[in-house]
Amino acid sequence: MWMFGAKNCLNGLIFGEAGLFATGVAPIPCGVWNTPNVPVLTAAPISNSMLLDANTAMATANAGSPTAIVMNLANQRVLQGLVDTLGQPLRTPAAIADIPNLATNSMPANQAIMGDFTQVMVGVRSQLELRVLQEAFAVNNQIGFVVTMRADVQLAHPQSFVKLPLTTGS
Repeated sequence: MWMFGAKNCLNGLIFGEAGLFATGVAPIPCGVWNTPNVPVLTAAPISNSMLLDANTAMATANAGSPTAIVMNLANQRVLQGLVDTLGQPLRTPAAIADIPNLATNSMPANQAIMGDFTQVMVGVRSQLELRVLQEAFAVNNQIGFVVTMRADVQLAHPQSFVKLPLTTGS
């Protein structure tokens, strides 16, 4: 049972990193951020206005509705902490209020991605292989792991995503 959970966790980490940021330099697949023809907004601090602009860019490209916004935890905190001049929390605009806002420390602080993640295609060439290395680490009473998998990532419709380059400040 533990191995099943570990494999799912590793799959999520591997596909998350590769699906979002991979460079596309062989043999690494190309992630959303580095895929050609994915629209890019002008760099600015994270804000509801920026997310509205990204949503509009997707609609203009006849893309599907966004299924998620992925960003760094610090940026998520900035969005959740937006206040008006009286210090009252700002309400998220209706157009973006229902889009899940997913945060990960794997996401660089100067990037966010909004998109229809149903448009990410993952081709698995070989199943995830998890090997336990007991001998090499036995001296220190440890266990090591080697994880291998062959897979590829492709976007069905690059305009179903918008890259949000972020700057610091207001």
